[in-house]
Amino acid sequence: MNSFGEINKKNTNIIIAIYITLFIIILLPLIYIILYNPNKLGNNIIFWLYLFLILFLGFIQFLLLYYLTKFETVITIKEKLSPMYGKGSIYRIVDTNNNIFELRDNILLLDFNSANDYVSLEEGHKYKIHGYGARINILSLYPKINSFQKI
Repeated sequence: MNSFGEINKKNTNIIIAIYITLFIIILLPLIYIILYNPNKLGNNIIFWLYLFLILFLGFIQFLLLYYLTKFETVITIKEKLSPMYGKGSIYRIVDTNNNIFELRDNILLLDFNSANDYVSLEEGHKYKIHGYGARINILSLYPKINSFQKI
């Protein structure tokens, strides 16, 4: 398993390429289907096959991102940022190197306790974290923490 810094620099371009490719693969045919068959969407077998393809590619995208950007590192928490609420709660922490990490629920990993995890983290303490992802400014993405252990 790689450290966070290696993954963050190495795979950022791969992540952007995956997002752009899947955006093009998914969005363009969907626009075509909606524009040329707007009244027959419910009965159109191509629409339902395409919907299945979108879900399948979304799952493959998650697996690629997860396994290509998996990391394990030790951090000291400098600050816990205020939670952001919306469609789902997003909890962010900052380490002493000014890296920002996210804690959030993840249905594909069956992880639904991000609020409890956020509350149990303490500023000024060291943690060994396991996570995935990288910081991509243009997409406002931050590395995600799956699990942690206090050191």
